[in-house]
Amino acid sequence: SRVHRAALDIIAAASFQDVIQVLTTDLAVHLDVDVVALCVEADGDAPAAAPSAMGGIRMLAPGTVSDVMGGERAVLLRPALAPAPAIYGAAAPLIASDALLRLDIGPRSPIGLVALGAREDGRFDESQGTEPFRFLARVVAITIKTWLDLPA
Repeated sequence: SRVHRAALDIIAAASFQDVIQVLTTDLAVHLDVDVVALCVEADGDAPAAAPSAMGGIRMLAPGTVSDVMGGERAVLLRPALAPAPAIYGAAAPLIASDALLRLDIGPRSPIGLVALGAREDGRFDESQGTEPFRFLARVVAITIKTWLDLPA
């Protein structure tokens, strides 16, 4: 029910900026996590040298999502991890467990990632079902594609 409530808030956002606000702030409350990071791999038009936060979105070097997630996996639940500053920035030392959701926004769009980080070790684990996270990732990808008026 938490994921469904979050999805409805994402869909109901009145602007693209509101979508980013819901993702980077409200989603943490909905899903009872400590940090939510919205990341996008830089493409040829965006700087990729150093990951940085731009308007609530963290830029990643090309290939980072596949490297972190181990290929084309849609969801990765990690019960324990070393700090990941590229994804979580200054909050990285606080994160002990996370769920990573790949965002496939479109064939001509960079790959994205929603990272749900928790201070609690073992909060996310590989025995948990991933279908709610897959659903949430699809809602986010479709909403972003719609707001940016990207081709299918």
